[in-house]
Amino acid sequence: MNSYQVLHKNDIFFAVDINQDTSSEEIKSLCNQGFKIYDQVIEAASEEKAVQIFQAVDSQGYSDRPFNLKNTLLFRTNELGRWAFLAVTIILLIPYVLTYIFLIGSLDYSANTLVVGLLFSALLLLSWYTIGVQVARWKNCGNNGWYYMLALLLIGIVSLFLSSIANLIFFLYLLFAPEKNKLPLTMNNKASNA
Repeated sequence: MNSYQVLHKNDIFFAVDINQDTSSEEIKSLCNQGFKIYDQVIEAASEEKAVQIFQAVDSQGYSDRPFNLKNTLLFRTNELGRWAFLAVTIILLIPYVLTYIFLIGSLDYSANTLVVGLLFSALLLLSWYTIGVQVARWKNCGNNGWYYMLALLLIGIVSLFLSSIANLIFFLYLLFAPEKNKLPLTMNNKASNA
């Protein structure tokens, strides 16, 4: 078995045999092209097997998809740290509450159906984005994204009996849970470890 260093960028993966003489130059070249170094050496029989092991072991741990509107709405990012989560949650709370107040107010005064439809659509979009933000933080804590839906279902059931305490506990978990994502080592750190 050979020792491989895996580098990745978006959905492109390279495994470099670190026992070869030209491995450091190849790694530097790939880093200059924007590839990130996986922080563990993988033992495998071939380059293809090393990439397969990396994808199986770390299918969720490394995301090159930044935290932006598209990736958040499609639940594709895990790049949301603790303090960014708190800031985004506070920022989302303001339009969410305002939209909710305007929607309730427009229902009381029998407003135009178009206005009610637009406000309801805006509330749904804000709710979807809020869930996307929470999933990004959940995945940043090292959990599987699908487990969030299970946790959300359990919180809904518990909230029926205990009011909002379950929501508060879940928010505090998302706020204070340590980040599980390991940042890839830079070339300087990797060279000093070798």
